[in-house]
Amino acid sequence: MQTDITFQELIDFLLNINGFKEVDPAVLGQKIVPMLSLVQYEANDQIICKGRDSGTLYLLFKGQIRVEISAMGDARSIILNPGAILGEMSLVSNKPAVANVFAHTHADVLTLDVETFRDIMQDNNDMTRAFAFMVGQRIADFVKLKK
Repeated sequence: MQTDITFQELIDFLLNINGFKEVDPAVLGQKIVPMLSLVQYEANDQIICKGRDSGTLYLLFKGQIRVEISAMGDARSIILNPGAILGEMSLVSNKPAVANVFAHTHADVLTLDVETFRDIMQDNNDMTRAFAFMVGQRIADFVKLKK
């Protein structure tokens, strides 16, 4: 990854995110951090397109992103801050994205490809449970939006 973010900053960042805080820091340093890529978005750049499968997990490192969800003809926007995870539902379910996601401000986003994500999940039961809980919570939140 080519950036001014230090290796230790990435470890510290991941250790504060649900799903990754359950992973041993040595595993984070050996298997996850080297596989992260940094993508920078300007305000209003589209990050995820509804209906498409990106095969990528997104971790908001800096800035804000806007999730635009249409439910029952009612459009809603949710602003997310650093530490937010996106794309996990598609990675776990093999289904396309259910929302459009845009940079709300300049945003630095870390990405992890699906193969690496699944390899790590296979080797780490605590992480698998944490992501399963997170996906379940997202589904419950989405169902509430539809009501």
